[in-house]
Amino acid sequence: MIWKKEEIVLAVNAFDLFTFFKDKNEHYPISDKFIEQYQQNKGEYIDYAKNTGHPISPNAHEPNQKWHLFESWFLCLKLKKGTTDLIEMTTKGFKCPELLLWMAEAAGVDKKVVSEAAEYAKKKIDVIRQESPNDPYSAKAAAYMNQEIKKKYKKSLWEMIVEKVSPKNC
Repeated sequence: MIWKKEEIVLAVNAFDLFTFFKDKNEHYPISDKFIEQYQQNKGEYIDYAKNTGHPISPNAHEPNQKWHLFESWFLCLKLKKGTTDLIEMTTKGFKCPELLLWMAEAAGVDKKVVSEAAEYAKKKIDVIRQESPNDPYSAKAAAYMNQEIKKKYKKSLWEMIVEKVSPKNC
């Protein structure tokens, strides 16, 4: 079978993902600004932060997204649920715009692209908040953001992150 580039799902293994991000900063300007107005008020990582006494403050950009990736997502949520979710997440991408924006900034994705992605996520969240204020919006916003970035750049934000994180000799 011949694969077209558009059909290939980019994936990164968990080891490479965590090795790459372990020394990155907790805060970056685009994702922090996004969090100030668009941080989720409930959901897995926010609920975990509340349950563990981790600070929650959009103005202080907490919980920070490095904590979200390592402690909330990986240690708590995924290891307790087993590796199936981990494998699925590292092949299909993350469903949280805050985390995706932080990962893109930390990975060195072009700032213009990251800013555009943030604007797409904001646009989708604004519509959801207007139409159904109590509905969760994170996964829908992340999907829309990736879809719109892919239309414009032929790669989703997640695919751009994977390209930066994956070892060059794969």
